[in-house]
Amino acid sequence: MVQFCQDGGDESGVTFWSYVVDALLVLGDGGMSDKDSGNEDMVIDGVSTKQDVKKVKILWFRHESFAPILQQVDETPKVELKIFTQQGRLSVKRIRSNDVVDKRDPPKGFPQDVFCPEYLDELFPHQKKQFRILTKKRFPIPAMD
Repeated sequence: MVQFCQDGGDESGVTFWSYVVDALLVLGDGGMSDKDSGNEDMVIDGVSTKQDVKKVKILWFRHESFAPILQQVDETPKVELKIFTQQGRLSVKRIRSNDVVDKRDPPKGFPQDVFCPEYLDELFPHQKKQFRILTKKRFPIPAMD
């Protein structure tokens, strides 16, 4: 996406997608939400049916500003058809749920600006040391427009 935006002269797109790349590198696998399998009631041509879905959990330690960024990453292949083409099986629909919270511990060595401030406030000093939370800010949290 960074290259696509550069080629199109979209400076705000370059800034956003460069930030996304940096954020994904910092978060790594340990900073991504887990998913639970489930199903959702649907009506197709007047017939009620169930569709398989993945319920995306909220990471209780991760700063809330990452949610819309990661949702944008998930949605981009559906709207940028010039870049992304569907190959293989259709992906399972992902539903972001506010009632499914993942309370696992964070990976070690995250910068403090990755964390939800309320999460950091609840940690004892020995826990901050155990998680090796970096006090230097890695990158600013952008506002999503």
